[in-house]
Amino acid sequence: MRRWTVWGWRSASAMALLVAAPAGCLGQSRRTASAVEARSVEAQPLGPEAAVPRRQVELGVVRGVNIASWTAGELPVATSWMPQTYRNSQAITGAMIEANSDSFRRRGCLRLDVDLVGRSDNKRLGEMFVDLRYPPIYEAARRFQAPVNLEGKLIYCMVFCPRGSGGSPDAPSGLQLFAKSISPENGKETWHNFYGNWHNIWTVRPLWHRDPRLGDVLEGTWSLIVAAPGREKPPFGIRDDDFDPTQVVALGLKIGLNDKYGGDYHGTLLVDQFGWGTPGPNPLSTGAIGVHSQADYATFFKDFCQPECTFDFETTSTPVAELRQHNYTCLSIVVTQYMDGRESNAIGPDPAKTNSDAEVEALITAAQREGLQVFLKPHVDVADGTWRGNIAPKDRTAWFSSYTTFITHYARLAEKHRLPLLAVGTEFRSLQGPNYREQWAQVIREVRKVFGGRLTYCANWDDYQDVSFWQEVDLLGIDAYFPISDERDPTLEQLVQGWSQFRHHGQMRNWKQELADFHAKVGRPILFTELGYRSIDCAASRPWDYREDRPINEALQERCFQAVVKALGQEKWFQGFLIWLWSPRMDVGGPLDTGFTTQHKQALSLFEGPSDLQ
Repeated sequence: MRRWTVWGWRSASAMALLVAAPAGCLGQSRRTASAVEARSVEAQPLGPEAAVPRRQVELGVVRGVNIASWTAGELPVATSWMPQTYRNSQAITGAMIEANSDSFRRRGCLRLDVDLVGRSDNKRLGEMFVDLRYPPIYEAARRFQAPVNLEGKLIYCMVFCPRGSGGSPDAPSGLQLFAKSISPENGKETWHNFYGNWHNIWTVRPLWHRDPRLGDVLEGTWSLIVAAPGREKPPFGIRDDDFDPTQVVALGLKIGLNDKYGGDYHGTLLVDQFGWGTPGPNPLSTGAIGVHSQADYATFFKDFCQPECTFDFETTSTPVAELRQHNYTCLSIVVTQYMDGRESNAIGPDPAKTNSDAEVEALITAAQREGLQVFLKPHVDVADGTWRGNIAPKDRTAWFSSYTTFITHYARLAEKHRLPLLAVGTEFRSLQGPNYREQWAQVIREVRKVFGGRLTYCANWDDYQDVSFWQEVDLLGIDAYFPISDERDPTLEQLVQGWSQFRHHGQMRNWKQELADFHAKVGRPILFTELGYRSIDCAASRPWDYREDRPINEALQERCFQAVVKALGQEKWFQGFLIWLWSPRMDVGGPLDTGFTTQHKQALSLFEGPSDLQ
């Protein structure tokens, strides 16, 4: 096994060393520059007396992933099913997938933490939802794409309401399934709502109450609830005039107290088998059909509904534990702050998107508990969608000052947990040339005053030779989206060959030799700080492209990673790679997903057997 050991000493004139941070999706948040400045982390005085000693850091070959979330509150673990935060619908405070013998299929389910408060304006109601544009794992015959056409369809789920959750027998609490559609208006998305009939949660269903439209949900047992999102308002529900059942992008569940009930419920609600399908041969009232057992459930799908898509909540391993189970060694945490626009001078956190320090530290602790090495890779994205490589701050001095405040904040956090690696920058193409060498040298000096581990910088694959300050770093970080095949479904041999022979823009390139030559020139090992392939046809042609819609090809994604191991794994200068991308959400990926993640896909097993990358 190749190991790189770095001891350090430091004087005022000593060169600093750098480590790499990977790139990711761009943020979609709009704020004023003054708001960013107001949220910027307060700089702390730095001086010679504050310098921390260099630590000995020993790295094996990196077999890791980049984990990132652009939603505050998701670290260290989350699901794709999220509590709503509307002012008057906050009674569902958490959602988590768990292995549970009480789940409907005795495997796993979604546990909702419920805090219904009768005397509260905000907690008499609560909602949880899933955004179908970013679908979790599901059972289906084929892949779907949002918006989803649910016209003429049924949506359904099984729920378990514990004793006490139903409120008063005379004024029962209730549940609703809902769907939301979107329409573009003036360049923005406008949401439109459909809420199906309320399903009362009965302690014991009174004999006098026979209206099937109010459901057959019973406390203490599993019950099915159903809705039919359409163009008519349900008698005990809500429908916006502009709701379009052919353009559904979100589904969810609502719980609420009866208007005549002022008590509380603090507990849980279990959800399983959430999905949609086509009505079957028998007519169905979207209310009480008495489904409480596995046999009832089978009858429902035989006689009343042909399922098209079902979310089963059976991915019960946490993303961090799963890495260790599959023989990965490293976890690189991406945490992102924002500029308002490409010319902005200030960098600051977005409250809705930037993970808090407490979240990041919780993930660090969870990963270290699993025996994983942890890297920290702070990113700067642009709120208007501009790629960070194209930024052009109006006042470069002010920008570098703000950046120094940003990066030294995370350097202190990394030192607190004695992390071995920290990224000091990622893909700043417009600011990494010779004109900015001294600014970066100063940034690095300030980082080294508060961080004693190793540092790197992450350059994009097509401009890493243009970085002016490589001599300042001890690891060359490259976000390695090198194209290696234009074939739709290339073989492993073709992919391996592509690292040594690939025609790019009319010129024959030998990526492997170019990397070896650059290593010899700079004298630093090379770490692929990002290496990503989607699970689609032609995945090796434009690996950076996250928008292109192509057929699913899980096997090709796996072969692409295998080709990197075979082509580069034995090179002494190659430090390994970090796969793009890993999510803290337990239920992402799977065989119907076409994104970058390898979670619950064939490529997840890349390091389970003997490997050239040791």
